[in-house]
Amino acid sequence: MSAHSLSLLANSVDRLRNVALLDQYQILIACGQSAAQMHGPNDAMAWGIRATQLIFSAQAILDAYLVIDTCRGVKATEKLWSGQLIEHDWMKIELLDYAWQRLKPCCPQVLGFLVAMAHQAGNHGGSCISIYGPNFTTQMFRASGKNGMAKASPLLKTPSHKLVYRGGFTSEPSKLASGMCWTEDLGLAAWFADRRMGQKGDAFILSTRSDKSETLARFEHESEVVFTFNSSRSFEVIATGENECRAFLAELEPDEDLNINDPLQFQPKEA
Repeated sequence: MSAHSLSLLANSVDRLRNVALLDQYQILIACGQSAAQMHGPNDAMAWGIRATQLIFSAQAILDAYLVIDTCRGVKATEKLWSGQLIEHDWMKIELLDYAWQRLKPCCPQVLGFLVAMAHQAGNHGGSCISIYGPNFTTQMFRASGKNGMAKASPLLKTPSHKLVYRGGFTSEPSKLASGMCWTEDLGLAAWFADRRMGQKGDAFILSTRSDKSETLARFEHESEVVFTFNSSRSFEVIATGENECRAFLAELEPDEDLNINDPLQFQPKEA
């Protein structure tokens, strides 16, 4: 879902969360009106369908805002687990936005839970970076409790690898190297370098040395290492061109969430 689409529904909920009694009818009308105003009548029905998905989530949404406002500690994150909140990526972004912009600081563990959920939102992750940009995303990660992040997505417990990898398409390898999302799995980096999906430039697999001072999080999923954005990061080129990069696919670890034969699963991360 695009940032514009996320903003649309987020704005609707922003109005609704100020209503003392949130009911099904208000959700449906507010989202439908926003859809008609911002996307025109042709898209209003599609957004109306999305709005009806919220009908069964009204109380869960109110409860989630209450947790962000009042609850502390890792156990508070258990109250955020809801099928509706997990299934809807726009809702993950909305709750994170609400937690981040509050005048009173949010509990670090609750924030960590929401940051991890938003970071891995989308068909293949990266929603947090693409919506907030690398600077805000870095601030959010630094303010997050690691135990809270682990509740949303298990963290890697193995020792950090000395080398991490990043695959993608670019005409300037240094630009690719500056990004935040890396992996300890060389084969997975090759997978990213084998999914063009309209991206311009040549295929590259890069490596860099892991740096504790730059590491924001390490997730089990995709053996991902999240670094700060660094436009001057040192790196080595492991492979150039699609044929060279494809040769490293043999290193890919089996992952039930990753179908290497289905390029439609892939959506490139912004950073």
